[in-house]
Amino acid sequence: MRERLSGYNFVDPLILKILRESKVSMSTLGINFRVNEAVGRTINLKIIRDHLLFLVKDKKISESLDELNSVIYYKLIA
Repeated sequence: MRERLSGYNFVDPLILKILRESKVSMSTLGINFRVNEAVGRTINLKIIRDHLLFLVKDKKISESLDELNSVIYYKLIA
């Protein structure tokens, strides 16, 4: 797995905040939209995905696959 980029240290806390405020699990695109909206600029989707994978590996969030639509959803681990 790739290392996180140092210029994007603010992304992890922002993702955790977004998932904490959400009442439902969110997809990568939904999280990416909310992050971009919060920072006021466009963050590459690959960067968001890398941070999501890191947070899953760190056991701060969980992922589940919707096999019908082939979409991965993320939620905060309580």
